[in-house]
Amino acid sequence: MKRKIVSIVCTLVFLTLIANFGTASIIPNMPSKPELLNYMIEGKTNTLCNYTVRSTSPGNKSIKYVFDWGDNTNTTTGFLPNGTATTQNHTWTTAGVYDMWVEAFDNESVSSEKTYLTILIDAIYVTDKGYLIDENSNGTYDIFYSNTTKNETTVQKQTNETYLIDSDGDSKWDYVYDQNTGALAQYPSGEEMPGEAEPTNALWYALTLGTILGIALLVAIFLTYERIKKK
Repeated sequence: MKRKIVSIVCTLVFLTLIANFGTASIIPNMPSKPELLNYMIEGKTNTLCNYTVRSTSPGNKSIKYVFDWGDNTNTTTGFLPNGTATTQNHTWTTAGVYDMWVEAFDNESVSSEKTYLTILIDAIYVTDKGYLIDENSNGTYDIFYSNTTKNETTVQKQTNETYLIDSDGDSKWDYVYDQNTGALAQYPSGEEMPGEAEPTNALWYALTLGTILGIALLVAIFLTYERIKKK
């Protein structure tokens, strides 16, 4: 009885191995992860950016490529001979940072791993804090995107080419960024951003005292003039 059970178990194990081997043998191998041969990681709005990629597939299968540009648009090529590179171009119409990817498919619909690339369009990184964006492509950065708050906040360009950054939207400068050196420093005093000054008590007292002194001076001048006339 025991021998019979052992024989049955061995048979089942053998059949399982055969089934797994057969299944593995009919699963096609994936195309290789697309290799970026020529690409751009910085660009300007409304300007063509070119990207050249290549993938190979075991079995000499033909390959097509799908490009996702990160702005809710994509491009799909036709099938190309195995290992053939393709160049596609794209134009981003809005300044910002885009995460694009490209994927290869063989003619049996087996896909490769995706190749990712981050593209800066009229934008520059500010260390790991976020990035500055030039909204109108005029060479001056207008807003700051914070990686922490995921919000856009105010910046101000200085005469020495540095930028003051309000990173958390509290109307106070937090950082000074030098785009020429890439240096980021804490803003010294955390002063509020320049704006319309609100009168304080000290200012009100000063204006009142000045007005009184002015009136007193005019009265003194008038009285002096009257005395002189009478003489």
